[in-house]
Amino acid sequence: MKEEIIEAVRNSENSDVKLAHWFNQRIDADTELKESWNTLAVNLGKKGFPKAWVFVLAKRFLYKCKDPSINTAFDAIDWDEQEEVRN
Repeated sequence: MKEEIIEAVRNSENSDVKLAHWFNQRIDADTELKESWNTLAVNLGKKGFPKAWVFVLAKRFLYKCKDPSINTAFDAIDWDEQEEVRN
């Protein structure tokens, strides 16, 4: 699936809409995959889940976020988008 995702990103032409459309089509085709993704996705970066150590680095150096309540990748994305609105 990694290669599929890379190809989809390349073909998206930097369009979130195109990439989201690809993802929804891909994930809707496989119920088991969709359930698995929905369980995993909300926990990415959280201690005990995939990418936890990477998230610690991204939070500190990429997002420059010191908020202790931000503990998943999706929390950080949301925090970052709100930060852009505030600034």
